[in-house]
Parts: sequence; structure tokens; C-alpha cells
Amino acid sequence: METTSGGSVIDNWPDLKDYNWTGANGDPPYARDLWAGVSEKYAEAASGNINVLQTPEKLSSTNTLWYNVEKIVLRDKMVIGEVTSIKIHEIDMRGEVRVLGKEKIQELLGFKGGV
Repeated sequence: METTSGGSVIDNWPDLKDYNWTGANGDPPYARDLWAGVSEKYAEAASGNINVLQTPEKLSSTNTLWYNVEKIVLRDKMVIGEVTSIKIHEIDMRGEVRVLGKEKIQELLGFKGGV
């Protein structure tokens, strides 16, 4: 998200660096809330065949915006037919990318037995 044109503006916004990420880091307002809203809007605009690029750690971590926002929106859009497929690419620390298999993608999206 932060590599998109809009995301890079937010990521480089100097005032945002003064905000705590969550309540665990201090008082509101929280930078995470802004990013969550942007992530949700970005995912809501998606349709058709979707490609996700994420690190292995963020794909499986339950405290990421991918897990708590984007994945949920994309999965719901897939169920109603607005998203026709989701291909997930993992990028490692060396910059090497691999496409995940169908079963792993279904597991990450929380689908039981396929869609």
C-alpha cells in the first residue's frame, strides 16, 4: 500500500510520524486508523483478477492491515463475484517473488473447501 502513489504521500507525511500507531503506543489519534481507512478504500475499489504482493510474515500475521482489513474486503468481494480471482505473491527479503498455490491462498483467505 505504501508503495502506491497515494500511499507514498501518506508514508512520507511528516506530521503523521508524530502519531502513535495504536493504543499500545500511547494516546490517540492513531496512524493505524488512517492507514486502515486507506487500505479499506483501496481494497473496495478492486475488481476482477487481483494480485497481492506481501511478505510471508505479513501474510500470516493477525495484527496487520492485510489480515484485518484488505483480506476481509477482497474475500467478501470474491464471494459476491466482484473479484474473480486472487493471486498472492510472496516477496522475501532478497526481493525474490513466488506465487502461492491455490490451497495456500484459500487457507490464507479463510476459505474452507474452495470458492
